[in-house]
Amino acid sequence: QFSLFKEVRIEDDRLKMSFLKGTHTDVIKATLKGDVGKVKINNIEILFNKKESVIELSRKHADVEIVNEKGKKMNHKKIHVKVPNKIKIEYSYDNSCVELSINDGSLFASLLNIKHGDCNIETENIDLIQ
Repeated sequence: QFSLFKEVRIEDDRLKMSFLKGTHTDVIKATLKGDVGKVKINNIEILFNKKESVIELSRKHADVEIVNEKGKKMNHKKIHVKVPNKIKIEYSYDNSCVELSINDGSLFASLLNIKHGDCNIETENIDLIQ
């Protein structure tokens, strides 16, 4: 799996990881319209739920399933964290993975995402900021 160089740091007594400055990435800046919003980058879905203080990463639309040693599908992960109104997603993708840094490294993920062709971005209940 392709992976870009990252920086790991402690900020406000929390461990954060983000892409190194100067790394070629794309950025989505957005504002939640209500309590729940969604951004989909290729087959990776990011659900922001302000009311439940949860960010959920999902691969449910992926072409390839990942299962653990017991055969259980590993398609999503819920992270309990305060969800702000303003969201910044820095990301990189290729034909095998999507790497995400949400809100300057507060949440970082590298997800298998087999998809060929251009990157598609879809949003629900989110206003994109130019």
